[in-house]
Amino acid sequence: DPKPDMSGIEQMPPLQLYDLSKDPGGTENVYLLFPEKVEEMEDLMVSYIENGRSTPGVKQENAIFNLQGQPWHQIAPILSE
Repeated sequence: DPKPDMSGIEQMPPLQLYDLSKDPGGTENVYLLFPEKVEEMEDLMVSYIENGRSTPGVKQENAIFNLQGQPWHQIAPILSE
């Protein structure tokens, strides 16, 4: 599992999508093969961030975008689209 201070995290692909029904070990990143699914999931993530929740209900304030004190810079491209 990637962590903010993990060695090599900057070399990881910008997005990861796996078809676990065909590749249960998650060895083949197929995000380039399914741009519609990637866009759908990015839109969903933005919705969760902007609404502060993934369930129906009143919009909530979201926590500051950091993880263990490290900025969550990986989501910046998604939020700026």
